Amino acid sequence: MRQRPIWMVAVVIAMVLGINGCTGSGVERDGDGAKSSSPVPSPSEGLDLTDEFVQRIDGSTATIPLATAAMQALRGTAAGVEFNTTPDAYQNLINQEKDLIFVTAPSGDELAQAAAKGIELEVVPIVKDGLVFLVNEANPVDGLSGQQVQDIYSGQITNWSGVGGSDLGIVAYQRTVNSGSQTLFLQLAMADTTPMDAPIEIRPARMEDLINVVSAFDNSEQALGFSVFYYTQEMYVKDNVKLLAIDQITPSRQTIADGSYPYSSYYYAVLRSDEPAESPARQLLAWCLTDQAQQVFSTVNYVPLDQANIVEPDSTYGYLGSTVENTTQSSGTGGPAGVIPTSDPGPCVGGDGCSVTTDGSGKFQVEVSGYPHVAAAVAAWYEALPPADLPELTRAPERYLAWTDNFNPPVPTWANYDMSSIRGLVYAERAIWGEGFAGLIRADVVAFRLTDAHRMALSDYFYDGVNYIDFINSNLLNEGTNQCLVECLRRDGCRENQRMAPFTGLPATTTDFVMWPETNYEYAQTATLTFYFRPDNPFLVPNLDWGPPADILVDLYLPADLSPYGGIWRVDQAQLGGVTVDHIVSGVNGPDQRDDQINQQIDQFASQHPKGHHANVYTQTEPEGITLTVAMDQGSETKTFNYLTWPDRF
Repeated sequence: MRQRPIWMVAVVIAMVLGINGCTGSGVERDGDGAKSSSPVPSPSEGLDLTDEFVQRIDGSTATIPLATAAMQALRGTAAGVEFNTTPDAYQNLINQEKDLIFVTAPSGDELAQAAAKGIELEVVPIVKDGLVFLVNEANPVDGLSGQQVQDIYSGQITNWSGVGGSDLGIVAYQRTVNSGSQTLFLQLAMADTTPMDAPIEIRPARMEDLINVVSAFDNSEQALGFSVFYYTQEMYVKDNVKLLAIDQITPSRQTIADGSYPYSSYYYAVLRSDEPAESPARQLLAWCLTDQAQQVFSTVNYVPLDQANIVEPDSTYGYLGSTVENTTQSSGTGGPAGVIPTSDPGPCVGGDGCSVTTDGSGKFQVEVSGYPHVAAAVAAWYEALPPADLPELTRAPERYLAWTDNFNPPVPTWANYDMSSIRGLVYAERAIWGEGFAGLIRADVVAFRLTDAHRMALSDYFYDGVNYIDFINSNLLNEGTNQCLVECLRRDGCRENQRMAPFTGLPATTTDFVMWPETNYEYAQTATLTFYFRPDNPFLVPNLDWGPPADILVDLYLPADLSPYGGIWRVDQAQLGGVTVDHIVSGVNGPDQRDDQINQQIDQFASQHPKGHHANVYTQTEPEGITLTVAMDQGSETKTFNYLTWPDRF
C-alpha cells in the first residue's frame, strides 16, 4: 500500500490529530503533544448556540447534513444553517466573517492567505471520509493502483487500454483550484507528482457538475473524475456512476473506518487559533469530539473517528406514514398494460362546464356539467381541506431561516380555487398564496375519474402489477435518472433546496402529488407526476432567508411502458458526426422500436440541417389517442417532421 503524504505547515496551522480516546466528557489525548479540551456541556445543560452564532458557522456542501444533525441535536432545530463552498468558507473564516467551518483540509493557497493576514488556523478532524475516483458504469475498469492514478493525471497514461480497459482515450476531469476535492486530490493522490494542467472545460466548478459529466459524458467510457465518498453516497447519488477500487481496496464505510482504503481522509472543524476558550465555536468543537456527537454524525452516515461509535443510520421513515415496506412494495391499479385511457378532454374545456364557488363558511358549490356525482365528490374534497388561514400555514417551522422584517408572521393569505379536465379526469385545485412577495405557500390538487367519481390514487397512474413506488423512490430525488430534476436544478429556485437527510422514500399511499398530462420542460412537454414536499418533511428545505415556509415541488416524468398516461421518460443526447442530436426514450427500460424509428428520423433531419439539432418533444391528447410530435430547430425556424399516434403501444 502506498504511503500517505504528510502535510503540515506548523507556523500557520495547528493540527489536532488525536483520533482515539474520545470520551463523552471531553477530548482526551495521549502524551503526543496535543492539548486536552475543557469538559463538554451536555445538550441538557445548554450550549451557548444562539441564532446569531449559527449564522457564524460555514462549511462545504458535503458537511451540510453534519451541521444540521449537530444543530438538531443541540438546539432542536437546524434553522439558520447555510453553507457555502469550501473555498468561500475558508475565505469567510480568514476574513473573520465566520468563526467555525466544517470542511476538508486547507490548500496551500488557503494557508498562505491566512498567514498573510497573521491568522493561525486550528484544524481538527471530526469525522472520516475519503477521496474517491469514479467512472461511468459503462467503463469496464473497476479499479486503479495509486501509481496508475498518478500516471493518468500526469499524462503518462492517456488511453484506458493502458489500465486494462477499452481502446479509448482518457478524459481526466479535475476540480477548480482550492475546491475541497481538488485539494484532497493533490494531497492524497498526487503527493509530490505534478498533475497536468486541466482546461476550464474539464474543471467543473461544482462537485455535482463533475459527477454529472462522468455520468452523462457523450463518450461515457472515457471520463474519469473524483469526489468525496460521503457526497457520492448520500447527497448526489447516480446509478450510472461507479467508484473505483484503489490498490484493490473498494471505498466503503468499513474500509474508510478501518483505514484500509488508501485515500482515507477527514472532514475538519477549522477555527482561528485565537478563538476564546469559552466561545460558542470552542464549545461546539469540543462537543463534536464526544462519543455523543460522533454517534449523532454516524446516524446520518458519516464515518466516526472511532469505529466503536458507528451506529445504525438514523431512519427518516415515518414521514406520511412511510415504512420500509410501503416505500418499496406496491402494485399498480391502472389497468392492463397497453390500454390507454379515454382522450375525452372532459366538461371543463372551454371554461363553461365547470365552476367552484364558496361563501367563506366552509361550504362549496361545485358544478361539473353532466357529472353531478363528480361535482359532489369535488365539493366534499374541498370542504375536507384545512382552512386556508390555519396558523401553521403562516408560521415558519423552526428549521427554516429567520424571516426578514418584511415577512414577520403571520402573513395574510388568500386561496384560489380552480378546476380543469383532461383525458377523462377532472382536476380540482386549491392554491394558498401569501400577501406581497410571500408567493405560493401550499397547493392541494386532486383528480377524479369522470366515469365513476373515483378519486385517483397514485397506483391508478400505473399499469396493473407495476411496482410504482419503487420506481418513484428510486428516481424522484436521483439527479442521475430524473431528467425533470436535472432540468429544474438549472434554474435558480431549485438550487436553493438543501438535502437535509438521505431520502428513504414516500409511502405508496401518499396523496401529496398530482399528475399533469402535459407539463412543459426544456426538452419535453409530457406527462409528469409532481410531488409536494410539505414544510415539515425531513428531506428537503429551501435555503431562503425570506418568506413563509412553502411546499417544495419535485417532478418526475411518467414513462410510457409503466403508465397508461405516460409519454417520454427522458431525452438523451447523441453524437451524429460533429452534431449533437436529441434522442427520445419513452420507456424506463430503454428505447423501443417506435423510439428507434423516431430517432432515425431525427438523425436524418439533423444530417440534412446541421443547425437543427435540438428536439422539442410534445405528447398531446387528441381524439384518436395520445400523440407525439417532435420538432427540430433549424436556425430561427422550427419544423415538425414527425407525428406519431399511440392508441396502443403494445
